[in-house]
Amino acid sequence: MAEKKQKIVISEKKEDIGEIKLDKINYLLLSLGILSIALGYLTLSKGSITLAPILLVIGYCVFIPFGIVIRRRKDSTIDKSVFGEPSASSAEPLSRTVSKNKELDAG
Repeated sequence: MAEKKQKIVISEKKEDIGEIKLDKINYLLLSLGILSIALGYLTLSKGSITLAPILLVIGYCVFIPFGIVIRRRKDSTIDKSVFGEPSASSAEPLSRTVSKNKELDAG
């Protein structure tokens, strides 16, 4: 009997799920975390019971998690409609919005 070989097709498309992309700020926070942890253990070996735990907690609970979690925004534009200038997606003109605001203030 002949055995049939099955082909397993692996998709060539790579998905962004599970990828961690790190920027300069991530590396900076991670290095500050490692430095804080190293200084914490150094001061702990010298006998400090107040400064060492503070440095260790800051390193483990602040710098390292933020170094992993923080992501830079792709679109860092400011919506000008917040500052009174109409955006392209604005449904009504600025003059109509201003007149409605004046009516609300007067009434």
